[in-house]
Formats: sequence, structure tokens, C-alpha cells
Amino acid sequence: MKALLRLSMACVTLMACGHAQIKRTTAAPPDDELLKALQARQNATQSLNLETRTTSWLGGDRVRATVLMLVNRQGKLRFEAEVSLKGSVAALTTDGRAFALLDMERNEFKQGPACPQNVASLVRIPLAPDEIAAILLGDAPVGADAKLVAHDWDGDVGAERLVFATNDGQGHTKQTRVLMRKQAKGWVVIGTEGLASNSRGKQGWWRVRYEEHHWTGAVAFPDVIRFAEPFASFDDGVEIKVKDRRVNPEIPEESFHLSPPPDALVRDVNCGEP
Repeated sequence: MKALLRLSMACVTLMACGHAQIKRTTAAPPDDELLKALQARQNATQSLNLETRTTSWLGGDRVRATVLMLVNRQGKLRFEAEVSLKGSVAALTTDGRAFALLDMERNEFKQGPACPQNVASLVRIPLAPDEIAAILLGDAPVGADAKLVAHDWDGDVGAERLVFATNDGQGHTKQTRVLMRKQAKGWVVIGTEGLASNSRGKQGWWRVRYEEHHWTGAVAFPDVIRFAEPFASFDDGVEIKVKDRRVNPEIPEESFHLSPPPDALVRDVNCGEP
């Protein structure tokens, strides 16, 4: 009994202390080495054709479906959701500017601007189309105009952390973090984070973690992608498990556009409408 009591007290102490930090065991790599590795990965992967098992807990509801995805790094997306015994139930497209959603069960067609709320109508990741594309491609929404402003060590995950700043064109600076870890074959992106506002308008960091990497040539692809909103747990976010992947397929431009069926109810929606 005394041994069990000591064990119980030790467990309580560990929980109270929180997550143990992972210490760096090697010298920090040069910034240029990490930047070149990130840029090389982005250049090598411009498009994907994915079959996924996607589960969302956002909003307190658990939604799971097979989602077929066409992804172009420029923010062009096509999602088709399939459910057992029903087949295809919904499709969403965006060319980076406009979005369209066809709800086949309700025979309803929505169209409007490609803002985060609208693009998240099917795969519930409320980010801009180009940010979602970069996440599904397995790296980070960091463009050529982004400037590296910090490089340190993230002890929570045991990885190099790069912080980039980008001017959004409206007088604001957007920050993005990229987490990278060295493997035997090279550098791997294990996560990315960005500043955003949650449903209550409070600003914080959304987070993405990439897991179960495997290498295709010189590129490591994650088979599991997890997304969490600001101030929320990954257990309350979105999990995407990749079942099949085609790298850099030729995707016709018309794939990123939908037209309403003749008998569908057509609705024009603005950003934030249900």
C-alpha cells in the first residue's frame, strides 16, 4: 500500500510539473541550411491527389468521411466527401478567389468569396485557401516574400523553430512558425503555426502537426495531419489520415470550379454566413 501511495504521489507530481522540455543535443544548424531545405520541399511538391479519412471535432460535433482532395499550391482546392452506404454527399471547390459548395443531400448549391469561413464548409480548417493548400502539401504557408525574423529551439516538440513575417498588403504583418527536425535522409517539416482569431475574436496561434512521415524520393510526406484552432486542443480539431497519394499530378483548371445542377437551390453567401 505504501508503494502504491508513493507511486500515486509521483504521478500527481509529474502531472503538476507539466510536459517535460526536450533539450537540444547538437549545435543549432545555420539558417541557410533550413531555408534551403524548406524551399526545396516546396519546389518539389506543387500538387497532390489525395484520398483521406478526415475527422473533425470542431464545434463539438464529430464528423467523419472519406474525402478525396485535389490540391494546388496556389490555393486551388477540390474536396469531395463520401459516406458509407450513401456515396458522394458533398463537393467543394475554390480557385483561390471564389468558392462553391454542392450539398447533394439537400440539393443545395452555395457560392461566394473564398474566405476562411466558406472554404471550411467541408473540411473544417478555417484558413485561407493557400494556407490550407500548403498544409495538405505537408509543409508551411511561407511564400517567397516571407522574411525570417527568428530561429530558436522548440523544447515542447524537440525541433528547430523558424519564425517568418509577411506583409499582408494592408499594413499588417503576418507571422508564421515552421517546425523542422533532422532525420537520416534530411530535414522534415513536423509542424506549422500561424496567428489567427478564434470564434470569440481573441487572437492566438492555430497549430498543425505532421506525423508518420515516409519518404518519396527526396521528399518526406506525412500520413497524418492534425489541426487545432487557437486556444484549443488537437483532440477538438481536425485529423486527416492519408490513405493514398499521387504527387504532382496534372490537374485540369476546370477541376477547381463547380456549376449548380439545373434543379438545385442556389444561394449566394457572404463570409460568415451559415
